Amino acid sequence: MFDLGWSKLIIIAMLAIVVVGPKDLPALLRTIGKFVGQIRRQAEEFRRQFDEAMKDTELDQIRKDVEDIKRTATDSLRDIERTAEDSVKPLETTAAEITDLGNGSAATASNGALAEVPMPSPISATDLPPMPTSPALPTEAPSLTKASA
Repeated sequence: MFDLGWSKLIIIAMLAIVVVGPKDLPALLRTIGKFVGQIRRQAEEFRRQFDEAMKDTELDQIRKDVEDIKRTATDSLRDIERTAEDSVKPLETTAAEITDLGNGSAATASNGALAEVPMPSPISATDLPPMPTSPALPTEAPSLTKASA
């Protein structure tokens, strides 16, 4: 803006002394200082108001962002709940059918006839094949008595 070096400031000071006079120079500098102070205070007040307006704008934007995040999270939770409920419904239906079958109530199959669940027959010891024996292993387990211990 202004290119004021030391040489130019000395020239301005010399002209001020010549034009104003050495007697009125301190009062002139004091008046200039007051005006510069007022200008600085007004500039600082303007800057403060501008920063406050920016902060309010930023806070409003942050509030909107938080509300959007909250809304998105709520929607996501609702979608998860619906998906979980949809996933559990077939399991509940199947559990109810199994309970009905276990209680002996009549459950119909898809063709309309009564559905029967076949029960397996019990296995007896005679139905099992014989266990192979090894010649290296004793056929009877040794008995433990107080005398041998």
